[in-house]
Amino acid sequence: MGIKAAPGQPFEVAVEQYGGSGYLWQVETVPPAIRALDDETAPPAQGDPPGAPQRRVFRFAADQAGDFEVVLALKRPWEGEPIERRTIRVRVDPPA
Repeated sequence: MGIKAAPGQPFEVAVEQYGGSGYLWQVETVPPAIRALDDETAPPAQGDPPGAPQRRVFRFAADQAGDFEVVLALKRPWEGEPIERRTIRVRVDPPA
């Protein structure tokens, strides 16, 4: 998964999770040049069947240009190891 961003401009990473299972996406690693701003979880849409996935959106901003990686982990808060990891490659282009 790859994202293009500009320095100082927020960008988003969206993932699906099944909150009822206890497995939640969380930021595992983020480089110093990227700031985690916030995150939110949207409930399933009205009319979706029980157990439908939720959409979790993480917001970040880069402080400088370069190529970076943000790693998300899908895990239960009380467990040590995630069941899945996703590496998001972020390319931050210098201002023109």
